[in-house]
Amino acid sequence: MKIVILSRKTKTYFNDKFIEETNRCFKSDIEIEILDPVNCQLCIENGNYLVFYKNRHINNVDILIPQLSGSALDYGVKVIKHFEKSGIKVINSSDVIDRCKNKFEVLQQLQDIKGISIPKSILIKNPKELKSAVNLVGGLPVVIKMTSVDNKSLGSLLVNNISYAESFLDINLMLDNFTQIGQSIIVQEYIKDTSGRSTNHVLLGKDILASYTNTRTIVNNMISNPVNPETSDIIELSDQNRNLILKVREQFQLEFGIISLLESSLGQFIFKVNPLPDIEELEKIHKLGIVSKLIDHIAYAKKQMQD
Repeated sequence: MKIVILSRKTKTYFNDKFIEETNRCFKSDIEIEILDPVNCQLCIENGNYLVFYKNRHINNVDILIPQLSGSALDYGVKVIKHFEKSGIKVINSSDVIDRCKNKFEVLQQLQDIKGISIPKSILIKNPKELKSAVNLVGGLPVVIKMTSVDNKSLGSLLVNNISYAESFLDINLMLDNFTQIGQSIIVQEYIKDTSGRSTNHVLLGKDILASYTNTRTIVNNMISNPVNPETSDIIELSDQNRNLILKVREQFQLEFGIISLLESSLGQFIFKVNPLPDIEELEKIHKLGIVSKLIDHIAYAKKQMQD
């Protein structure tokens, strides 16, 4: 079995552990190659979809595992789609990753699911429309975020003051001019009584592997997950939330990833679908054996393909 990992870096926590555990589990008849997607050359010829890497044809691949982030996402999705066209099994399709890299497109997909609540959200392109958008979601405070998941943007901002929000947008759009990733702006109602508490649900295949809580912090109006939290709150999943999560998984055709909910007295709000989770965080902080479960999942998928 030949497995390709798409990753900008050769040495990462996931790459090292996956190679170590896969070799230990299979012992033989396994080949793992790490490709930087930016260095992949995509060729279309006589009905064939070929991938070349440093002038070498990459063929006989059984499984592709995307490990992408930041500026590599756009081209990385094209590389994934090219492998898919060759009939190669991918852990999370190019369509899933493409939809999830734009936060507003995620909200549009969620809106189509019966019984799913999302915070009221307005998309704007022109920062001059900010005041109007704030009024449309019900006034201050609001949450402002950029549409792209590119890690050069400054994340989410809790806004109580329009002038502060305009400064935030100026910085993000200046970064956008440098990176040319086509940012737009999401203005979102602030769910006041959540206390920043979210529940995160890890999925693989048709299974929900684990659920845990995060309490998001607000420092200088910036909303973020805690950095290196010392404890992880693993929780039991209620039947109601399980049904919500499975509805979202089905809508997105998510094979592996995290679905996040905000808890409030008004109910559960879905706010994030992540097909490229931080596996190091899941294993080190939340003590989840993700790599071994992923290997089992791949072995099962390989068997299904052979049957």
